[in-house]
Amino acid sequence: MSSKLIPDNPAEVMVIRNITPNIVTLSVPFKRFGRFDIGGRGTIVRLTSGSLAVFSPVALTPDVKAKVAEMGGKLEYIVATDIEHHIFVSDWKQEYPDAHILGPEGLPEKRAKVHDDERIGKEAFHTVFTTADKGKQTVTPEFDADFTHEFVDAHPNKELVFLYRPDRVLIQADMLFNLPAVEQYSRVPEEAKPKNGLLNKFFTSMNSTAGDAMGIKRFLWYAISSKDRDGFNKSVQRINEWDFVTIVPCHGETMEALGSSVCWVQLKHVYYDLITYYGMVIFVLINSVAQLLRQKGSWRLGLLLGRSHVAAPKHTSHLPRRTVHLNHFVSKGEAASEAEPPQSTFTVAVKDNIATQAHPTTCASNILRDYTSPYEATVVRQLRRRGARVVGTTNLDEFGMGTHSTHSAHGPVASPAGRSAGGSSGGSAVAVAAGEVEVALGTDTGGSVRLPAAYNGVVGFKPSYGMLSRYGVVPYANSLDTVGLLARSVERIRDLVVGEGLWAQHDDKDPTSLSAAARLRCASGRTGYKGEAAKVGWEGLTFGIPLEYNIFELDPLIREAWEEVAALLQSLGANVVPVSLPTTRQALSAYYVLAPAEASSNLAKYDGVRYGNPGPESENEGGVLYSAARGAGFGDEVKRRILLGAYSLSSEAMDNYFVQAQKVRRLVRGDFDRVFLLDNPLVDKEPTEEGFGEEAEQADLADLHEDVPLLNKRGPARVDFILSPTAPTPAPTLDEALSQTSLDSATNDVFTVPASLAGLPAISLPVDMKEDVHGVGRFAGIQIIGQYWDDARLLDVAVALRGVLGRGLV
Repeated sequence: MSSKLIPDNPAEVMVIRNITPNIVTLSVPFKRFGRFDIGGRGTIVRLTSGSLAVFSPVALTPDVKAKVAEMGGKLEYIVATDIEHHIFVSDWKQEYPDAHILGPEGLPEKRAKVHDDERIGKEAFHTVFTTADKGKQTVTPEFDADFTHEFVDAHPNKELVFLYRPDRVLIQADMLFNLPAVEQYSRVPEEAKPKNGLLNKFFTSMNSTAGDAMGIKRFLWYAISSKDRDGFNKSVQRINEWDFVTIVPCHGETMEALGSSVCWVQLKHVYYDLITYYGMVIFVLINSVAQLLRQKGSWRLGLLLGRSHVAAPKHTSHLPRRTVHLNHFVSKGEAASEAEPPQSTFTVAVKDNIATQAHPTTCASNILRDYTSPYEATVVRQLRRRGARVVGTTNLDEFGMGTHSTHSAHGPVASPAGRSAGGSSGGSAVAVAAGEVEVALGTDTGGSVRLPAAYNGVVGFKPSYGMLSRYGVVPYANSLDTVGLLARSVERIRDLVVGEGLWAQHDDKDPTSLSAAARLRCASGRTGYKGEAAKVGWEGLTFGIPLEYNIFELDPLIREAWEEVAALLQSLGANVVPVSLPTTRQALSAYYVLAPAEASSNLAKYDGVRYGNPGPESENEGGVLYSAARGAGFGDEVKRRILLGAYSLSSEAMDNYFVQAQKVRRLVRGDFDRVFLLDNPLVDKEPTEEGFGEEAEQADLADLHEDVPLLNKRGPARVDFILSPTAPTPAPTLDEALSQTSLDSATNDVFTVPASLAGLPAISLPVDMKEDVHGVGRFAGIQIIGQYWDDARLLDVAVALRGVLGRGLV
């Protein structure tokens, strides 16, 4: 690497950015071999002692010197992270003469041989990492207290990889690129930005972590590690065992929301299906040519060279590269559809358990790997007819079973804040939060649209059960599954559901779709179904605060946001009163009996014969082969729920579990019907033994925070809507989510499951919390629940609340 290749105006084009309070990156343009736009990046770290260390140093501009001074000014370590990233070592040493120089073996000798580059000096090294002392070397006590290192001597460039443990940040140079280098070229003039030529496409595809990172895996396997694969793999394995959530590469985009469970594994799991390195080159070159041909319109030849199951592209989706590390898309790229109008007006992402013909429908499961549906879901076709352009399918928990989108064959999903994306529609919520689509489709069985919406700061709407068609939706639990919508704008959801008539469309292909006559009967007793948003009169509305939702486990910041919204509604003139929903305490238990029971039945057809990929080859027949297919195809969480459901349906357990859970479900619905002003149009109004139609009972919210100015903390009350948190806590970190037990994960749905059991419409709105949560995770989700088929009025209220709340709503 020569200093002749660096930019001649680094002060004008450098991007200085805080990654954490203790870590700053210095990003600049840089051309590999003078041709490939890979960018360069240095990293400054403030140790817990207060000393500073710079890794892969770049140009020492006045702004960089000012940043060093701002961070404390005591620069003690200059680290060349391999034998290539050392050009500016002398410049930094001259400015900070007391600093220690660190680097790999071979670098001091290499620098000593340079005679034609005046920038490269002959300074002595404090620490040289060697193969002979690998695993035993130390630097200084203060450095070793903060950093773990791995000397990857099997890499041709002699890579040094460092983990800054206090902030869980991995710093490395050439072990892992993440092209294209968007940030590093963001300040250069337009004419100097990277060109999208064939060679750049080839090099970028070979050094990108997008999708399954096929190119970079093969490049590492067939080229980089070919001389000592065993040593290389052992180094990667050790690095993969570290605890980190961010990777700072020298080339390409910083990966800030991955976690050790999903990022370094890109290097660990290498593909073996090409015979030689040259085969890999041919593979990448073919895919680059195919992509170029598609963009030029020669799609027939492009399909022959590329993926054959993708239809002729009608649009090219340029999704922002900055969010590819979030792992939220399973498949990207639009293809032609007979249902698509001539002019698309908005973009949509579709959850990977909703069938599209243009993309595989895998349900994030190995048992449906590469499966493409022969037909398209009704709701997808309906959106296309209304101007939607589907840009891809999104990641989820396998078959919708999970609360963090971590139980996926495609790997976990991370939110833009670097935390759990929620589940199971986490990929859809992240696509909206990242600004890549206007609307996303999800499915909500027990909160799988609303919880991700709360974690990602977007709007998530679950309509009344039976309103939107489930035809083409791979079922989890038929009596609970509901297609939901996520967006940044409440108005966009309302326009689609009410203004453009999604609420009114019966689908005879879906036996749970409410009939046209029933829809008209339900709507006749409701307002807001005229296609235009109604003016909300707050003085005429009553909101209920459910006593049972004020649980001990509720995070104080979430409780404060809930109380603030309640107080705001009251200040607007709405009546805010306490209500009691006593069966809430049993709702979660009932749900985790009913949903797995239905799932065990629905998933029985995935046996490798009727549906699903066959399991590992076996000489055995019958049940053994069946078991092999399901054992290899299903993930652990799905297997757990199948076993739980099968047991609750067994003759020994059905009466004690499944039947009792059904009774609890009816009581949950009865609780809601008792407190809502509007009647449930599907329920007999006569009193029953379960208590439907009884007089409203007293509710006591005297223990609610004393600063909440409710007019009356006791009542009976009949209300228009119920106001509650969406989730009891803010979004956990991705590693926290991955370490949660099944029971811990289940409790995240405690506020969303009751509305699902009752089939009621509910919407989650994002609200800012007063304090930041560990530096990230800004939003709390506030849920509004309405009576059955009161969706239009619920959406009107959500739109109005968005307009007056002011902050926190996207």
